Amino acid sequence: MNGMNNRSELVSLYQMAKDYVSSQYPGEEVRAQSANSWCGPFVLPKKLMDYYQQFGPVNLELGGSGSPFYLPRLSELWQYQAGYGYDPRTGGLRNGWDRAWLAIGDDGNGPFIFSLATGQILFDPYCDGRWEPVELFSCIEEMVYVLCIISSVTNYAGDDLCDSSLNIKRKYKEDAFLRVVEVTGCLDRARYMLMLLSWS
Repeated sequence: MNGMNNRSELVSLYQMAKDYVSSQYPGEEVRAQSANSWCGPFVLPKKLMDYYQQFGPVNLELGGSGSPFYLPRLSELWQYQAGYGYDPRTGGLRNGWDRAWLAIGDDGNGPFIFSLATGQILFDPYCDGRWEPVELFSCIEEMVYVLCIISSVTNYAGDDLCDSSLNIKRKYKEDAFLRVVEVTGCLDRARYMLMLLSWS
């Protein structure tokens, strides 16, 4: 999945993700959010605005194996940068953060970073202040789809997800892997993604 240029495909993917959230997380909210909600000092790329208008997470929490995945609402996205590289009061960079990066969510530890230059989603699982993120998803649509897959497997497994050592059981890892392969079309990329997200 190298991005979706067909608008009907994009809307369909985001609608499936919204339907999943509505059915599995009735207390969570996803809705269209306008560009006027953005409080940052630059115009957001169309890909990111499509994400907020077609999917529209509102401080959404999706279940993972440990901490939930968190996707902030658009009106709080600029303030959300305070936890990472931008100082939202001055607009200045800090901690070696790249000007082409925008944090759009996290896994409870490391941020999911939208590259303003490429549209790819980068990830730094260590979040130790040195900022050495690597590409995790080829595009924001792929991120949404894969996070929903992991959340779905987690919810299905319930208390059976982990063994007595708190490791994810093999059958659930394999389920997630096969479903991510369907999205990526590549065994190695699916393994890589799940390794970075602690699902390998």
